[in-house]
Amino acid sequence: MKRQKKPPKPAPVTPPQQDRSRDTMDKLLDAARELLEEKSFEDVTVRAVVDRAKSSTGAFYARFENRDALLDVLDDACAEELRTALTAFLDRCDDESAEMIRRLDPGRLLAEQVGELTELLISFHRRNRGPLRAVALRPRERRKEARKREAGAGSVPPTEEAMPRLLESFGRFREIVRHPDPERAPAVAAR
Repeated sequence: MKRQKKPPKPAPVTPPQQDRSRDTMDKLLDAARELLEEKSFEDVTVRAVVDRAKSSTGAFYARFENRDALLDVLDDACAEELRTALTAFLDRCDDESAEMIRRLDPGRLLAEQVGELTELLISFHRRNRGPLRAVALRPRERRKEARKREAGAGSVPPTEEAMPRLLESFGRFREIVRHPDPERAPAVAAR
């Protein structure tokens, strides 16, 4: 007797194709974000998400295989938001730094850039506190699966992706940094 092949497993997330589907997905994601600000991921049910989004359970499962798939999408959205913000910050630093270092006090410019980066990271974490907490508290096995998924997609975490540019940007100020190891100081500061 010939074995039958199993049908392929559906993708954990079905991307929306139409505007109405995109709106529904956005409402579900917004509802999940709001709920994650109030409770832990374990306490956020599909029912609570669809009720908050004023949607249906069918609409949820048309988009997501399960709650973990929803959290994966939120995690990806946070990563993309951070990647975009860091890229814009570094582009501004690149445009400003070379000329401004010559014309201005380099110490003041460094302090301004470090302050801006710090504010960027703090505001990002405040806006995304719920999803970031949920991702960080995932069971170890799920985090490993998520990392494998990211690695398969060729994705690098935004902070690691930005690190070479951060080091280059902060490295321009080596001569004014009072650190026992000026070559290592930018890496310490960036991390």
